[in-house]
Amino acid sequence: MKKLKLLLKTVLILFIIACVLFFGFRSYLFSDDVQFTKSITEQLQSKKVMIVFAHPDDESYTTELLLDAEKEGIETALLTFTPGDAGTQMPQVCQQQFLGDVRKAEVYKSGYMLGIDYQKVFDYGDGTLKDQSLPLLIDDIEKELEEFKPDLIVTFWPESGMTMHPDHMTIGKATQQAFATYQKNNSKYNAKLAYTIMPSKVVSMLGGDEMNKLQPEANISIKAKAAVKVTLWDIHASQNQFVKDYTGLPAWLIYRLINREYYFIEDIAEAKR
Repeated sequence: MKKLKLLLKTVLILFIIACVLFFGFRSYLFSDDVQFTKSITEQLQSKKVMIVFAHPDDESYTTELLLDAEKEGIETALLTFTPGDAGTQMPQVCQQQFLGDVRKAEVYKSGYMLGIDYQKVFDYGDGTLKDQSLPLLIDDIEKELEEFKPDLIVTFWPESGMTMHPDHMTIGKATQQAFATYQKNNSKYNAKLAYTIMPSKVVSMLGGDEMNKLQPEANISIKAKAAVKVTLWDIHASQNQFVKDYTGLPAWLIYRLINREYYFIEDIAEAKR
C-alpha cells in the first residue's frame, strides 16, 4: 500500500511538472504584442476568401481561418499550384510515379473537411515554380481572382515562404503581383492581402534566425484547434510524418504548443473596428 501511494505521488508530481513546463513554454511562445482576434474574416468583414499556395497540405497553415469563414457563411477558394509530385513520402503510401495523383486526392479531401467551396490544383511540377515564367503564374492567379472576386487573399510572404521553400516564395511573389493588378481594377471590393507567418520565437526555436530577418512580424493571430490540424495530416497520409520530421515533435504535441495561426495583413489598421 505504501509503495502504491508513493507511486501515485510520484506520478502526480511528474504530471504537475509536465503541465508547468508545457504551459510555461506555450506562454513564452505567445508572449508577444500580436493582436489576437476571435475571427479574422469577421474582423475584416470578408465576404469571399481565396487561399493561394504551392502544395497539397499547405492549407494546414490556414485551417482555422477557413473554418471560421465556413461558420460565417463566407465563400472560400483554394488554389494549389503543384500536385506535390516530387515530395518525399512520410510514410510511403504508393509508387512515387503516382504520388502527384495521391496528393491531389488528399488536398481535395482536406478541402472538403475545411468546407472549401472551390478548389483547383494546377499541374506545375513540384519544386519547379522558381523556374517557371513568373508572368505566366501571375496571369493564372489574376484569372482566378477576376473569376472568384475575393476580398481577402492569403498566400506566403515572398521572401521567406513560411519555410524558405522556393515554391512557397515564388507563389507568394506571383500572388503579390497579381493582387496589385486585381486591387487596382477592383477597388470597390477593398480587398486585403494576408500572409501566413511563422512567429519569430518559433522560427528561432527551429534554428531559423536568418528567416526572421526576411519576414515581417505578424500583426494578427487567431486560436487554432489542434485536433483539426492533426486530422488534416491524417488525411494527407503521404505526408503524415512531415511535422515530426520538420520540428522533431509529433503533430499532436506541436499543435497544442503552438495553437494559434499568425498572419501579416497589409493595411490592417484600416480594417480594425
